[in-house]
Order: sequence, then C-alpha cells, then structure tokens
Amino acid sequence: MKEKFKAAAVIPVVLCILSIHGGSYQSGTARPVSGEIKAETSELVSLIERFSADRRSLERHYDIAFSPERLDRFEAFLRERLGLLDGVDFDDLSLDGRIDYLLFKNLLHRELGALQKERQGVRDALPLLPYAENILALARDLKRMNWIDGRNAAAELNAIGIEAVQAERALASGSPPGKTAMRQALSMAR
Repeated sequence: MKEKFKAAAVIPVVLCILSIHGGSYQSGTARPVSGEIKAETSELVSLIERFSADRRSLERHYDIAFSPERLDRFEAFLRERLGLLDGVDFDDLSLDGRIDYLLFKNLLHRELGALQKERQGVRDALPLLPYAENILALARDLKRMNWIDGRNAAAELNAIGIEAVQAERALASGSPPGKTAMRQALSMAR
C-alpha cells in the first residue's frame, strides 16, 4: 500500500519538473512545441477539398438514389474531376502531391465503377417497379417547385398504388427474378 502511495506522489512531481523544463528531460534534444510542427501539404489539397464539397452538394440535391438524373450527373461530375486531374503535370508535383494524385485518381475510377454497377442494378430492378418513373416525375416536380394540382397528384398516387399491387401479383405468379434485382428493387422502394 505504501509503494502505491509513493508512486502516486512521485508522478505529479515528475510531471511538474518536466513542465518547468519545457517538457524535455535532459536528453539533449528538446521536443517541439505545438506550433513548431509543420505538416507538408500537397498541391492537390484544394482540388480534393473542392471535390468533397461539390460531392456533398450533389448528394443533397440528387437525393433519390435510383434517379437517372442523379446517376448521369454523378458520372459527369466524376469525369469532370478526372479531366481536371489529367490536366495536372504529374512530374511537377512534390512527393505528397504525387501520392495524392494517385490516390485521388484511384478514388475517382473506383467511384465510376461503383456508379456503373449501381446503374446496372437500377436497370435490373426497374421491371420489378413499373411505377418508379411516376414517383420520380412527382419528386422532380416537387424539387423544381412546379405547381402540382392536388387532384392530379392524388390520382397519380392512386395509380401508383394500383401499379404496385399489380406488380406484386405478377411477381408472385411469375418466375422469380434474380436476388440482386430483388435487393435493388427493395432498396429503391424504401
């Protein structure tokens, strides 16, 4: 018990001495103070930060995942960023810049590939959701603040409900679709 008490009493004293001596402990090398550490920055930092901000903005605007407009806009966005990146002279970049260049280019290509898979999944699932285009049209009108007549909108929603029931019946009586198409249709219907 006395040893634990001694250790508990010694630790604050050692910390106090270290803080008086600037945090270094007579090893001949002083530790850097907080503001002295300089992080190297890449020449591509602003391009990458702008990409992140623009992508978040697009995700807020195109909030329906299976919308053809969203898929088209994201593909154009990723290709635009690849074009900007291709305009950068790789040989003139610092080591950090070259690393960021390669990582960013890899990210853009991966996201394009994922977008193509997503587009194919939507294509496979759309036959299971024949009313999806009607929902997209209503959502488009709302987003664009187009005037929506209440009676027409109610009739459209009624028609969507009828199509959903018919699609469910057709699915139950026909041959089952692939698991991937079913998963995609389920995620789209949520």
